[in-house]
Amino acid sequence: MTIKKNAVRKTEFRQKAQLMSGSEIERTLVRLAHEILEKNGGIDGLGLVGICRRGVPIAERLGKMIQQVEKKKVPVGTLDITLYRDDLSTPGPQASGARSGDWLFHRG
Repeated sequence: MTIKKNAVRKTEFRQKAQLMSGSEIERTLVRLAHEILEKNGGIDGLGLVGICRRGVPIAERLGKMIQQVEKKKVPVGTLDITLYRDDLSTPGPQASGARSGDWLFHRG
């Protein structure tokens, strides 16, 4: 058996499966927005917090959908959990933010 020097290892990538289409995601978020309103009895005392990174756009979209139904703006905040993650060997950039009422907003 001979081993070639400088052999190039070819890596094949699999295409990830699509779990939901864009319209399915939209329907799910609309349904979720209505369920939030039902469980909370409206928007009194309601606030949404998106966990950085991918949760922020979802919270913002839900906030807009709820606003369309209730005709009032819902506070939407973000939470950066970078410093509390146990799956990273080194912490990321320092979290920064300003406290506004009971919500921690991260502008980053």
